[in-house]
Amino acid sequence: MAIRRTLLTSSAGVKLMLVETVERDRVTDSHFRVSTLRLGQPRIFADRALAEEAYAREVIASEKDPVAMQMAAAGH
Repeated sequence: MAIRRTLLTSSAGVKLMLVETVERDRVTDSHFRVSTLRLGQPRIFADRALAEEAYAREVIASEKDPVAMQMAAAGH
């Protein structure tokens, strides 16, 4: 069993990733993960539309957070 992570988009220190479990060249499970410099734990979504909406909201919030923007500019 392998885990395949694909970065779909990233902005302002926020990442939207597709995470897939692969067994014998077949995807057996998948979910979307939104991670950010502002929150401790990534948020997990089964639905892509909900993940994209959460990603967009978090980008807006991160852009308004001076600490998150400093961290993103520093490459964290």
